[in-house]
Amino acid sequence: MRHVSGIGRFVDSVFVSLFKIDTFLGSQTTLFCVLSDDIGESESGSYYANCHKCDLYKHARDDVAARRLWDLSSKMVRVKND
Repeated sequence: MRHVSGIGRFVDSVFVSLFKIDTFLGSQTTLFCVLSDDIGESESGSYYANCHKCDLYKHARDDVAARRLWDLSSKMVRVKND
């Protein structure tokens, strides 16, 4: 934030303070997923937030869109698809 000064720095600090969490709190969901005995291999690929399993949005479950994104990404980085 060295390039921002004055009112920009103030606005940014207020905005960030409303939404940020510290590293301890930020790591809790990751640690929960790694250490919990309640999460088995059948849960692999599930989405967790705030130490709870969450439903994915409809577009996140769209296999056709996922394939298009994969194909486009592969083309952009010049990697051959399987």
